[in-house]
Amino acid sequence: MDDVRLSEMHDAVVECMKVEAQRVTLEFSHLPTFQLVGSDKYRVWSYRGRLVLANPTKVTVELSGGAMRISDGTIVATSSGRSDELTPLLDSTSPIDVMQITFDEGGRLIATGGTAIVELAEGLELDETWEGSLQSS
Repeated sequence: MDDVRLSEMHDAVVECMKVEAQRVTLEFSHLPTFQLVGSDKYRVWSYRGRLVLANPTKVTVELSGGAMRISDGTIVATSSGRSDELTPLLDSTSPIDVMQITFDEGGRLIATGGTAIVELAEGLELDETWEGSLQSS
């Protein structure tokens, strides 16, 4: 996980979702990450990993069948702001206000309250090289 600068949910693939008392875990078979290799030059790697939501006050899960690939429109709202990036949660437990994850096939997961952390496991493969700023305009 050397020099991971960004991890985003767009196009992440959920292999398994576990909903338990006081805990929701999403296991990713593909989670895009950007690793800095030069000035505004990144390697985009596919990682296995997990998102763990602990002690949410409310969880709603709507599934519609099909692959659980995460689409645009996903919202992560923490005390530090909103985005579709998981970077603030990498290896650091953060309180969340609301997390809404929307899947390509129309399902979604909404959690309010509690904490969240993203843990990267193994790097799987190099997907592409990205040149340019990671800042959205």
